[in-house]
Amino acid sequence: MLRLLSKDQIVLMPTTNSAYGTGGEQLLQRRVPPSPDLSYAIEKVEIEEQLIDHPNAISFRLATVFGMSPRMRIDLLVNDFTYRAVYDRFVVLFESHFKRNYIHVRDVSRAFRRALDNYDTMKGEIQCP
Repeated sequence: MLRLLSKDQIVLMPTTNSAYGTGGEQLLQRRVPPSPDLSYAIEKVEIEEQLIDHPNAISFRLATVFGMSPRMRIDLLVNDFTYRAVYDRFVVLFESHFKRNYIHVRDVSRAFRRALDNYDTMKGEIQCP
């Protein structure tokens, strides 16, 4: 599919936290290179690397996305906590030392929309410092 892209097509490539592997105790910073350990993540990173050469590709390194959707994923922590708080009326906190970043689905859609609406003026300026 990548071979069929024209130079005029804009590609928005979302990459998930899984691109970084388990991370262990390391707190990830913006420029930490990916280290995927599952086939899903390995393929996402490989596609992202191939898109680097495409003149109109933007890669989004997303946090764990949460929020309402037609196919809710109750297995995601924020969604699970919300579900349990509403239906069970309590939440059991486990692994309280565990840290993970989250982003709401509305923020992701705003970022995608901003990239599409402003692509011509942002070209080459979207990289993180």
